[in-house]
Amino acid sequence: MGGFKRIALRTYEMARNFDTREFLVFAAEQDFLTVYGITRYSPRIDFARNFLVAVHCGVCPTGGYRVTIEDILCRQNHATVRVRFEEPGPDDVVTLVITYPQDTVLVPKNICSNQRQAHFSFVDQRGNHLARKSVTME
Repeated sequence: MGGFKRIALRTYEMARNFDTREFLVFAAEQDFLTVYGITRYSPRIDFARNFLVAVHCGVCPTGGYRVTIEDILCRQNHATVRVRFEEPGPDDVVTLVITYPQDTVLVPKNICSNQRQAHFSFVDQRGNHLARKSVTME
């Protein structure tokens, strides 16, 4: 794993679920709170030192779907985030409930060589480009 820490966020009110795949990077707490529509969460994130990177599968018709941020490779002010999406097989036993799989990690801001802007490219396990996000650091 390249310089990131997986984090299991808990919210104290209903957080926004995403209907489609989403690739998000937050450099500031207020942006994170606004996008998810929440006011409180834990554990606390030190946004002065970390980016929060989140990947959402979107709405999935059953259990058995999964998304994992596998690796983050950093060079200058650019990070490549490698993401793995998994779906249940046709014979897998799954829960019959709608799910919203997601993965969240913290990435130290010092990976960006003290630049004012950081760029994140998301690729899947086969190397296909999924998204690109840029964030301005405070």
